[in-house]
Amino acid sequence: MDVHLPGEAIVILNYYLDLERNSFGTVLESVTKIRKFLSSERDIIGRISTVVESRVLERIVNLLDEEYIAKFFTVKSETNQNETSHCAKRIISQSDLISILYETSWLIINVVSGNYDHTNYIVSCGVISKLVKLLKKTNSSSIIDQCIWALGNIAGESVEFRNLVLDHNIMEIMVELMQNYLLLDLKVLNRGWL
Repeated sequence: MDVHLPGEAIVILNYYLDLERNSFGTVLESVTKIRKFLSSERDIIGRISTVVESRVLERIVNLLDEEYIAKFFTVKSETNQNETSHCAKRIISQSDLISILYETSWLIINVVSGNYDHTNYIVSCGVISKLVKLLKKTNSSSIIDQCIWALGNIAGESVEFRNLVLDHNIMEIMVELMQNYLLLDLKVLNRGWL
């Protein structure tokens, strides 16, 4: 399905990406709309440029950070549905968290499939450290795969970006992942070219 979003609509979606002011569902829906917009086969470079120029990526990159999300939402564990939060934060499920991390990382993959300027912009937003941090922390094989794919696209853009990714100790992390049972569920090709 081809989603059409003019640049002005994406700028408006930036407001809806604010975790402090909006419901989790609104933020997730906004990320998903932008990701679908970028997933089109038509004029992908133009679409990525529209998203980059709208400045929404600065806010989107923060959605890769579980600690950032935890400032606004408490993640209710799937194993204990009866637990209650003693703070005023809103509650989301673990599957909600996985959904936003997945959609956000997929959106990032689409952006870094563009040109050097697109990748350079999102790298300047701190995406490498956020992806590496998420890669080290998550137990979700789908999120691990998305992070590796995004980092591979970034590293493949230039020697400069490859070195930035390597500077985040990605090789040690990859070795650790290969020793972990989670790797059995992942797509080997994504790891191979990182």
